[in-house]
Amino acid sequence: MPPLLRKLRYYADVSLHLRILVDMAAISLHRHKGYHSALPASVFPHRGAANPSHLTRLRRYCSLWLSIRTRLGFPDRCYFRSALLCRVLRRSGIDARLNFGTMKGEVAEDDGWHLTGHCWVSCGTEMFETEYPFVIQYPSEGT
Repeated sequence: MPPLLRKLRYYADVSLHLRILVDMAAISLHRHKGYHSALPASVFPHRGAANPSHLTRLRRYCSLWLSIRTRLGFPDRCYFRSALLCRVLRRSGIDARLNFGTMKGEVAEDDGWHLTGHCWVSCGTEMFETEYPFVIQYPSEGT
């Protein structure tokens, strides 16, 4: 099968595309409260166990729509990307959480320093190594 047809067949799940578009709209509507406020408080029940290929598929679908969003001129920020992926994963039955990290940035000429931050998603108990020290996780372990 030619690569283009294989790719079209891979991205043929119309219901997942619609779910992601609805989730993008919901996150955008919560912008003034913080994107994380659009995350479901609990993980939605899922039919069967989530396998790694399902997780990869959800990440790829989200990446597709995030790249389309960027090409339309919207800013590409880690906070929005992470909130979208976390919402899609949680609604698909995967225990995903937003992680926030911050560190002191390079010395700026005007005030001497500035603070930089980063947001990323982890599933279950996994933690990724980043250059940003971990600060907080949302939703926290207790929820």
